[in-house]
Amino acid sequence: EAPLRHSPNVAEQFLSEPSHYPITHIENAYDQRGGASIYIPHWVDPNALTPVVIALHGGAGHGRDMLWHWLREARSRGFVLIAPTSSEDTWRLNRPELEQPALLALLHFVKDQIQIDETKILLSGLSDGATLSLQLGLQPDAPFTHLAPFSGTLDPALVSQAVDLLQQDKPIYLVHGDKDWMFPVEIGQMAAELLGARNPNLIYNEIKGLGHTFARSELKQLLPWFSAALSLEQ
Repeated sequence: EAPLRHSPNVAEQFLSEPSHYPITHIENAYDQRGGASIYIPHWVDPNALTPVVIALHGGAGHGRDMLWHWLREARSRGFVLIAPTSSEDTWRLNRPELEQPALLALLHFVKDQIQIDETKILLSGLSDGATLSLQLGLQPDAPFTHLAPFSGTLDPALVSQAVDLLQQDKPIYLVHGDKDWMFPVEIGQMAAELLGARNPNLIYNEIKGLGHTFARSELKQLLPWFSAALSLEQ
């Protein structure tokens, strides 16, 4: 049987020798906080416009966990993956503006190495990370073009009468499990109702049997929604 390397069924880009090590850990060992892990596919043309996904972990989580949730898709579809780790046990949801500078710095770090598509920057998150993705992503000056919160909550401050930041058309892909034990499905449904009433570009997927965990199987639908260039059926 012919070795896999010589198989005509394996795309050429996966067989090429990497010009750089694709994963960078910036002070992001499991015993460290406040760092990040970054994946840049070795086969992507550094001069081509490449989509970016920023994946935020949940409470007491770590960026390296989110790296592994997304890595297979990043490698096969060809997007940059940024997986930061909160400086504390979780994100500072009471002062979300304190989290944005680090995310912007990571984007600039990536821009120094590869051309990114600034019309395709997805901010996603799980649980507390999902809440933060909405807090930051719905701000008027946010560079994040698409949002994908998984199993999170909607900050009431976003829907206050004084600051209704939901009245916009930024694409949002909201995911919640009907068996979520931490944030019951009614929380996801309420978020979908509030967002959908003000945003025509909301997609809400409620997954049967899913608890409070990352719905990795949803990525095969989410990523082509985010960018047609990431579809595997081209």
